[in-house]
Amino acid sequence: MDPPAKRFEKSVGIAHPSRYPGNFLNLLFDFIMLKKHLPLLLVPLMLSLVGCQPSTLDFRNADISNGKIFSGSSNSPFSGLVTNVPAEKFMGTHAGFDKVSNMLNQVTGGYMSYVGRLCDVHVADGVLDGTITCRRPGEENTDIDASFKHNQLTEQLKLIGQNQRGERFRTEVNMQDGQPDGTQRSYSVDNNVLVHTVQWQSGTLFGPEEVFDKKTGNRIREANIIGGRYDGEMISYDLDGKVLRRLTFSNGVQQLDESFDPGTGKMIGQIPYNYDNMHGLVVHGIAKQWDADGTLISEKTYKFGTEVTAASTGSGDLNQCVDDWINAFRKEQGADAIGSHDQLTEWESWCKSGKRPN
Repeated sequence: MDPPAKRFEKSVGIAHPSRYPGNFLNLLFDFIMLKKHLPLLLVPLMLSLVGCQPSTLDFRNADISNGKIFSGSSNSPFSGLVTNVPAEKFMGTHAGFDKVSNMLNQVTGGYMSYVGRLCDVHVADGVLDGTITCRRPGEENTDIDASFKHNQLTEQLKLIGQNQRGERFRTEVNMQDGQPDGTQRSYSVDNNVLVHTVQWQSGTLFGPEEVFDKKTGNRIREANIIGGRYDGEMISYDLDGKVLRRLTFSNGVQQLDESFDPGTGKMIGQIPYNYDNMHGLVVHGIAKQWDADGTLISEKTYKFGTEVTAASTGSGDLNQCVDDWINAFRKEQGADAIGSHDQLTEWESWCKSGKRPN
């Protein structure tokens, strides 16, 4: 095998500079070697420069076809950052977003909407993939911060809404497969006080709900939700933690409304409800009122929203008979017992047939 100097002479056609004295030939050698290998040296540099410069596309130069974003007349879906995208171009197809924003609106009395926002979104192969930020035109602060993976909302979603009084609220919740999953927490933007928590399971409300005073942070309401419907007691408190009102639900339908005096803590009102397709939700049964000391001051019987009186039945004796059955029922079941619709109907039928309690 030839020595290195000989191989160099064969490859470049000149003698190795070590065979010649002087700086000129040494410089000529350096130049030839640089010229020969320069393209190879520039290739990784050019690749690194391309890799660190992400593609950016203004939405005015983009096209949407079959749910994917393209750059101008390109036939390949775009990948990179798309700026100034109207939020309504993509948020309207994500039901999970609506669930979170509607919950914020319901609790705060505000209005959170993506309409009119301009967004900077990351896409891969033409679909949402990566972080997005949205803001009102001309504003710097964002009011929508989200992440997408393969066009599905994921990780944490943050929204900011405002009510008619100008109060601003922020809500946060984890998203999984496009749906809220976990605890949604809402805060007052002014003082960062927690104002509401609710639980989501794969896009369905399920678990405890709590509402807090926006100034003090004290709990003012608690309830339980099963399968997206209130079930059990919904209790409202004053700022000192005293019970003001207690609603009872069954599978989303209100059954009872009880109110309490904040000073004595005693019940001052009790209204039973019934729901059916014909009448809707109406007062049905025995409604009672007490004064602050617990003395009964009013007691009325309702049938599908209408008070049962001598005038409505056409017979004072019939009305008195029904009352006698109600009193007999309470003697047996307790003073706070509430007669059902079926029981009232049965008692009325008995009275018409002449049957009275012993």
